[in-house]
Amino acid sequence: MKRRHLVGAGIGLLIAIIAVVGLSSVILGQEPGDVGSRECRVVQLEGQDAVTAGGPYKNHGQMVRTAANVVSPYEEAMDITEECASCIMNQFARSIPIDEQEACGPDAPFLPECEGATCETFISCNVGGNCGDLGVCGSVYEGSGVCVDGSTPCAGLTECPNGTGDCAVGELCFVESCCVVNVCVPPEAFCWPAP
Repeated sequence: MKRRHLVGAGIGLLIAIIAVVGLSSVILGQEPGDVGSRECRVVQLEGQDAVTAGGPYKNHGQMVRTAANVVSPYEEAMDITEECASCIMNQFARSIPIDEQEACGPDAPFLPECEGATCETFISCNVGGNCGDLGVCGSVYEGSGVCVDGSTPCAGLTECPNGTGDCAVGELCFVESCCVVNVCVPPEAFCWPAP
């Protein structure tokens, strides 16, 4: 059985060789689901998208309820903390416009140059960040591009035929990767710039 990775075997081997010579990986630590975590930011973005898509609203309360309908299930499932939910919901309650809201966690490393990347159009990215020389562009189902660790094995990744909504909190649905099918890529596989 052929073992697949987000990037092809030949490219992956080349990247692995470069990585041995290049910089080593750095793991970024953060409690899952707390303010400042990637999970918290993903839920915030999902709530903001729901509010944007749900308007126009008859009153402020209706808009806040729309955000709460997204955030509350994640808090109840303990995917995010109470503090994270508060960070998100307090900004809606105070009528802070979405484009002025403070991020409750880091954004995924979305890169315009990665949008539309496929297995065949290998694009190296984020050299020197936490992925060392293993960063490779991937396309997200919803239309953006993200730098990920190209050595991430396809085995064990959840399939996401309907997009990121099929994935766990913090994961993004990648399309046209060398995994052949759409797969959920976990945030620990994202490549972040060096601090």
